[in-house]
Amino acid sequence: DAVRTVSDKISFMLESGTIQTVTLLGYSQDVNTLSNLVIEKDTVLQSTRPFHVLGNLKVAKGKTLSIAPGTVLLFSPTSEMIVDGTLKALGTLDSAIVFRGDRLDHMFTNQPYDRIAGQWKGITFTSTSFYNTFDFCDIHSGCYGIKCDSSDISEIKLKVENSIVHNMKGDCMTLINSNVFVGNSQITNALGNCITIRGGNNQFVHCTIGNFYPFEGNRGKSVFLYNSLNGRRLPLKNALFENCIISGWSDDELFASFLDDNTAKIYLFRSCLLTTPAVEDETDYPNSIFEDTKDSVWGSKNFKKFDYDNLVFDFRLDSLSKARNNADISITKQYYPLDRKGKARLENDNKSDIGCYEFE
Repeated sequence: DAVRTVSDKISFMLESGTIQTVTLLGYSQDVNTLSNLVIEKDTVLQSTRPFHVLGNLKVAKGKTLSIAPGTVLLFSPTSEMIVDGTLKALGTLDSAIVFRGDRLDHMFTNQPYDRIAGQWKGITFTSTSFYNTFDFCDIHSGCYGIKCDSSDISEIKLKVENSIVHNMKGDCMTLINSNVFVGNSQITNALGNCITIRGGNNQFVHCTIGNFYPFEGNRGKSVFLYNSLNGRRLPLKNALFENCIISGWSDDELFASFLDDNTAKIYLFRSCLLTTPAVEDETDYPNSIFEDTKDSVWGSKNFKKFDYDNLVFDFRLDSLSKARNNADISITKQYYPLDRKGKARLENDNKSDIGCYEFE
């Protein structure tokens, strides 16, 4: 169902007798409306028309909401998704699932509101929510992207693959003492941090993580690691990054703030491209590349094209990026022989690129 332009005119007479006319322009689309819906039985959302979410969309504890490929959810500015049960959002390469705001018009001629952060709230997985999956999903332009509340880390809380979480007014991902796996995905541009990890068991494989948020200079970092929250100890059992790009506009995009005690803080960056100062002891950074900000290619220069006027960010690799041909191919073979776009990583030279996109 295409977006349609709707117009009308209002004419009025001034005291001078002059008649003036104002043209009113709006946009419309046929939708299915979901108003403060609570999913209280196992449900499948599937429609060729978008779902317009008014109020909150909530999944009750013990219930599963499945979303079919190609589904589009348009959230009003005050709406969020709250999952006490389980969410299965399984798109495909050719038919992604989209989570976005409901404004169809433009702030400026070349900037639709859909490219402006803060158009809706975000998606929260509460302490009772487990076994959630995003595959081939596009989540963008919210107040926050995905938040995982503290829960039993012996059970998988969230798996994200082949997806995009982009352009958030807060964090793209806030992972609090949870068991989370993210692979072959793009996590980019946040006024907060792209990824905030507070304890738990977390693994990222072949991800492109970059903070090039364009609207304010006081943006957060690409990755920030903690082993606490408000003074409460949250052991960081694992923060494993393999074949990942962690980049941004600053000269240091990887930060940690740890309690100075015996609370666990285990992390490893294997075969990653990192925009952070090099360290003498590379035990926690095996085969990783530390970007030198004095080089001609670092940060945004790694990527194909950033169109700031139109707010379009293409995170595919530039030909000169050090991410090219420097991934650990054993990890590639084990997890993602195809990149996020479905391109075979190893077919030409038996080498693969760091991040979620293989160079084209």
